[in-house]
Amino acid sequence: MSAKEADETLYWLKLCEASSSYPAPSKFLVEEIEVIIRILSKIISSSKAS
Repeated sequence: MSAKEADETLYWLKLCEASSSYPAPSKFLVEEIEVIIRILSKIISSSKAS
């Protein structure tokens, strides 16, 4: 569930980046959500392996 939410958050941040009517999110936010997605993916894959 949280991985899906993180993916959706990244999607919306990317949309904001591409839109001229919204301010672009900081690169820090995009980088942080990408790190969170990698962490969640690792947790999910390791829990499935157990």
